Amino acid sequence: MKTKSLYTAIVIMVVVNFVMYFIVPLPTGVLVLYDDVWKTVAIALAAIFLLKAGHYVVGLEQKSLQLFASGFGCWTIGQIFWTKFHILHPEGSVPFPYISDIGFFAFHIFVLFGLFILLKHYLPFISTKQWLSTVIFFIILIGIAFPLVLLPSIRSVELTPLGKFLSFIYPLLDIVIIALLLPVIGLTAGGRIGQSWVIIVIGFALLTVADAIFSYLEMTGYSASFLAGSKFGFLWTLAGLIVMAGAIKFIEAHSK
Repeated sequence: MKTKSLYTAIVIMVVVNFVMYFIVPLPTGVLVLYDDVWKTVAIALAAIFLLKAGHYVVGLEQKSLQLFASGFGCWTIGQIFWTKFHILHPEGSVPFPYISDIGFFAFHIFVLFGLFILLKHYLPFISTKQWLSTVIFFIILIGIAFPLVLLPSIRSVELTPLGKFLSFIYPLLDIVIIALLLPVIGLTAGGRIGQSWVIIVIGFALLTVADAIFSYLEMTGYSASFLAGSKFGFLWTLAGLIVMAGAIKFIEAHSK
């Protein structure tokens, strides 16, 4: 596999998207569709290369990569339905909940289980101190998110019961995922796993942080379509391309 060409392609895609999001003054309707399409492409590429990376290892590490790929694949499907809505209803705001949420929810579940399996594989190398740091970090994040997102979602009178559940569970799952990324970073710092995992983890973190911020902004009154079509959408595209780069580096390291 010509990894140098792939890295070059990733850099080009990042630069092009930065220019289109922050420099070129696209009309709102065009930016919404541009945002939808590129998020779909970036997340789909991440799914493809995560799946390919799984072919170079066996056991629990392979299963974790396959679960990550499945999660990104589900997100891609959800994003396709989201894009379809904007094509059919250019002036409309995507309802919540929507069929896309099946894919978005599945993404969180697959990634969460992928992290569990990955950490199980490296469990002997994770110290008590690292687990304690993870728990403390989780508690801090919950303390921040509870008054900002979790409690308002429960008290909302505008959301349906399903909408309340999703508004509560999305940021909660984001927090769990972000907290569980700490031990993975610790394993990399200790030389237990390859540096490619750091790149993948950065992509995961960026994606989940963007998702959590999205949940907060939506709870404060911004519409989903406004947020999806804003410059803020660049974070998801960037996250997908970073995960793709990490998966390529993983393949490169395990194919020598």
